[in-house]
Amino acid sequence: MSIRDEAGRELGRGLIAYDSADAERLTGRNSGEIEMILGYAGRAEMIHRDDLSLKGEG
Repeated sequence: MSIRDEAGRELGRGLIAYDSADAERLTGRNSGEIEMILGYAGRAEMIHRDDLSLKGEG
């Protein structure tokens, strides 16, 4: 998944922990609500830092 700022510039890329439907349901919500929303306890992060690569300045 590409991570972009408000202007659409790519900041990095990462592997998301959820499929697109679940990710959309979780976007903007508190991680404490994940189990209530999805019906199971998922990861607290949409993209964990171990699965993230930030684009360098250049």
